Amino acid sequence: MTNALSYVVRRQIPFYDHPGTPGILILAASYTPLRLWAKYAVSTPFIDWSINHFTFLMFYSRFIALITCFLGVLIYLQAIFRYTASRLAVFLAWLGLFAFSQFLRNGVRPTPENFLYLSTAIWLWFFLAFIKRQKVSHLIFLNLAAGFALATKLTSLPLVIITLICSAWFLFPKIKLWIFVSGLTGVSFILSTWPIRTYYILLFGWATTLVTRLEVSTKGTVGVFSLDRTLNGLAASNQQEPIMTLYFWLALLIFIAAFKKLPRLSGFLFALAIGLIELFFFSYAKFSRPHYALLNYLVLNSLLTILLARSRHALLVFTLLLIPVSLNQILSHARWSVPLARLARVEDFIASHPPKHKTLWYIADTKDFALLWGRVWSGEFYGPQLDKYYPRIGEIVNPQTYRDNSTRTYPIFSVCWDQLYLRDSELGEFLHQHRDRKLTVQSVPFTRELFLVTSYHCF
Repeated sequence: MTNALSYVVRRQIPFYDHPGTPGILILAASYTPLRLWAKYAVSTPFIDWSINHFTFLMFYSRFIALITCFLGVLIYLQAIFRYTASRLAVFLAWLGLFAFSQFLRNGVRPTPENFLYLSTAIWLWFFLAFIKRQKVSHLIFLNLAAGFALATKLTSLPLVIITLICSAWFLFPKIKLWIFVSGLTGVSFILSTWPIRTYYILLFGWATTLVTRLEVSTKGTVGVFSLDRTLNGLAASNQQEPIMTLYFWLALLIFIAAFKKLPRLSGFLFALAIGLIELFFFSYAKFSRPHYALLNYLVLNSLLTILLARSRHALLVFTLLLIPVSLNQILSHARWSVPLARLARVEDFIASHPPKHKTLWYIADTKDFALLWGRVWSGEFYGPQLDKYYPRIGEIVNPQTYRDNSTRTYPIFSVCWDQLYLRDSELGEFLHQHRDRKLTVQSVPFTRELFLVTSYHCF
């Protein structure tokens, strides 16, 4: 959200890791009515208006994310229906989306994972169209969709590889035409990431880090593959996303069972797609982050549904099995939503306990921390607005260090503050390091993990 603000205000997007640029640009474009309101109705710079109405902007951004996700799911299901002409297959594919536990949460989060549903669905539309009828026009749009998907999230790389292989296979030996059509993937990627073009070296450096490290860090252990880490990652995936992980194991069995009945060309393309998707799923397992497999799962869910649609009995059995799974995920999401009411009460507590000097934050699910954290992720560009409208909030980067809105750092007790909110995971370390200071600790009501530390060093 704050990167979209950065693009609106200064035409810069500091975030490039995913890279996530298409979603940021769409979100920025959706702010146009708000920009016009700020400019002509209240005569206020948009960044000032946004910081003053930060809660509204967050809900607005979530609404746009919901629309984007809905559109992606709609295209995704329509692509499957166009291929199978089966409403039951569409229903099964829809149920399959719930196998990923974050599906409903991603639907309202303005993140690259949210936009991934749309970019993957667009690619899937043209891939299935190509399987049904091999046309150069389908390949052109497929390559454009692949570049667009890669610009959304680097985990879309298997889509690019599948697309390039399809292009080479269909256009051989027309080398010049293949170069032109395949080059559209690069053109689409560049156009979709143009605002972050100055970060390309860093972006591809980060991609190289993911490939050559066993952890998601530039300081991680060097290595492309580790059997122990992969097995541990698969175990973590099975614990966090059991149904999704089961799908990846079943995919091979279902494909083998259906392969002989597939037309030769369809069999080759399905084998290519499922094989690469499975390969990348096991490759990502070393990171023990199941959400990295979201794109792989979206593609696999659609292809398995299409394979199962060849047998109405198999389609019906899987549908009946997934109905209780989907209901359980919906109920789990409802239980997850209950604490949101507690967060509102936490905000009431914060408002009723204003600081005399300044309130510091480390990590918390609150509006104040969202303002501070969003500033960091968007290149620190709205520090002056925080100083102007929220002069009494600040952040610490560790138990010893305070950072101001201009990113300068100071010893924490060299700054005048009287409140510090910490989670229980950080509280003990902070109190131990500053046991010579006069501090009091109060548990924040309605939450089990947030504490208010009061300091008297400025009194």
